[in-house]
Amino acid sequence: MTTLTANGPKPSLEDRLAALDVKLAIAQKFWRRSAYQRHVEGRIDAIDALRTNRRVIADLEREREELQAALAEVEEQAQTAQARQAAMDDLVNRFQIVSRLCIEGAQALKDGRRGDELWPTLVAHDAERFALASILHPLTGKADHRGSSLPPLRALIGEELSESYGLVKRGASGDLVAIRKPPSGPRDWPWSRLVSIARGEVVTT
Repeated sequence: MTTLTANGPKPSLEDRLAALDVKLAIAQKFWRRSAYQRHVEGRIDAIDALRTNRRVIADLEREREELQAALAEVEEQAQTAQARQAAMDDLVNRFQIVSRLCIEGAQALKDGRRGDELWPTLVAHDAERFALASILHPLTGKADHRGSSLPPLRALIGEELSESYGLVKRGASGDLVAIRKPPSGPRDWPWSRLVSIARGEVVTT
């Protein structure tokens, strides 16, 4: 791929490496000819050409190694970017799934489904939803991924059920007040490694 610059098209590393291989092949051809002239034909005047061609080949080979190293670095960076994007996509997809499960679970509770079966799963999905939001928003900057923009569980299930499940209580004035619970400790989520990859902390190959 050729990149356009203010000074005209700039060849890619691949193009430069291919052009260098052509130059190296030509230099090796001249070296073989000068070597034949010196060692087979015995020509003294071929000594300078032999030395010059050997020096040119060494310079080209050194430049080729530098280009190969640069190309390998570019490929590694591209692989890292692809891995980060794939991890980000997986995290976003999981966030969307648990958000949907929270809405569906809350609706099932409101529709009369037994809470002793549904409630623990709903609470777990709600915790995962906010955990993912705390990870995604710094990475994406999207408002949809901000924890403060997510409806809390008590809003999803309504006041009556929230009181039944201990999310709110009646204050002295009779109004419902949210019950603050101590923050839970760090958890090892199934997607924890994806977080490290999305942040560029871990690279998989």
